Amino acid sequence: SALFAAGTGEEDPATWQNIVFARRRLTTGQRPLALSRYGSLGIGSHRAGIMFSGDAFQTWETLGYEIYSTPLHANALVGYLSHDIGGFHAFNGSGDGNATSAADSELYLRWIQFGAVAPIMRTHCSYCERRIWKFLDFDAMAHAFRLRDALVPLTYTLAQQASRTGVAIVRPTYYSSDEPEAYTSRNQYLFGPDVLASPISVAAAGPRREVNVTVFLPHASDGWSDWEAASRFAGSRSVTRAYGLAAIPLFVRR
Repeated sequence: SALFAAGTGEEDPATWQNIVFARRRLTTGQRPLALSRYGSLGIGSHRAGIMFSGDAFQTWETLGYEIYSTPLHANALVGYLSHDIGGFHAFNGSGDGNATSAADSELYLRWIQFGAVAPIMRTHCSYCERRIWKFLDFDAMAHAFRLRDALVPLTYTLAQQASRTGVAIVRPTYYSSDEPEAYTSRNQYLFGPDVLASPISVAAAGPRREVNVTVFLPHASDGWSDWEAASRFAGSRSVTRAYGLAAIPLFVRR
């Protein structure tokens, strides 16, 4: 009866398939992870599969909410929340993945930058362009993909730790600090214990196409370093910086 969706009477084969896959992996000493739709049984059905945010609209608001909500899922042991990077559905005729549109290119770029420091990086959409070399901001997009590739050793290590501890790769800032600002700083999170990310989810402004981003750096005995500029900052403080199109707000615990 556990394989039936509550209140529907319909079978839920995804849950069963994920469990079978996971058990087979465990018998060979491997860590199971299924890139699959999660089951419809509610909390707990994510244990052997990956949850995803669905066919979301291509808007700045959607991107901002994904950045905000992804670390929160760590509280329910959902460590591999997957998104359609770039968004799936067009919204009111805009944001349709048009490679020749500066607005669409910038939105897709920022989504890719979020994907570079997200649990899963997977582009997807409905009848729209997702080949980054077609877009105006291709160079910045390629930079984000290279960062994702360079982070593989760290990501793999964090995934291995997550399999032992249950602590997700991406987790809220308050996992390492009980300071009030760690709870109220909305669009930032920890990528492992020592990297803090605050992906941009608003359009750039001005001729330099920059965005001012304020990040709260929790307490750290030796402070933090800015990923791009290598500037050093003390912990327990907020830092505001202007970021261009190719930059992702990232800080590393020293």
